[in-house]
Amino acid sequence: MKLEFNSKEELTRFIAKEVINSSAAIGILGCSRQNFFDVIRRGKDPSIKNRTDCFGKKTD
Repeated sequence: MKLEFNSKEELTRFIAKEVINSSAAIGILGCSRQNFFDVIRRGKDPSIKNRTDCFGKKTD
C-alpha cells in the first residue's frame, strides 16, 4: 500500500494519528523493551495492527 500526501500538514496529521512510539508499542504488545528491540533488530517487527505479541502469537 503506497501512501501519498498532498501537503506537509496532511502528512503531519497522519503521523500524529497513526504512528506510535516504542514505549506505546511495548505496552500494547505486552513484552519487554529488550525483546521488542531484539525482534525489530532481527527484522521480525510485530504487527500492532493485527494485535500480535512479540513472539508472533495472536492476541485477543
